[in-house]
Amino acid sequence: MAPTSGNQQPWKFLVVRDKNKINLMKEACIRRIRQVEQNGNNTETRDQFRERVTKRFQGYFSAPVYIIVNR
Repeated sequence: MAPTSGNQQPWKFLVVRDKNKINLMKEACIRRIRQVEQNGNNTETRDQFRERVTKRFQGYFSAPVYIIVNR
C-alpha cells in the first residue's frame, strides 16, 4: 500500500468473537462458494456440498476469532 496524504491511516479493524455471528459468516461463505462453484453439477446434495466445503476450509471455519479489515 502507498502512504496516505498527511500520514493518515484510515484502517479499521473489527474483531468478531460472537459464535453466532461467526456461524452466520460461515454460512454466508458456504452459500457464496456454492454460487461460484455451481457448474451444472446437480448430483451433489446440499449436505454433501456443505461437508465437502467444510473439510476443504477446515482451518478457516474453525477459527475462534475473525478479524475483518476495512480501509
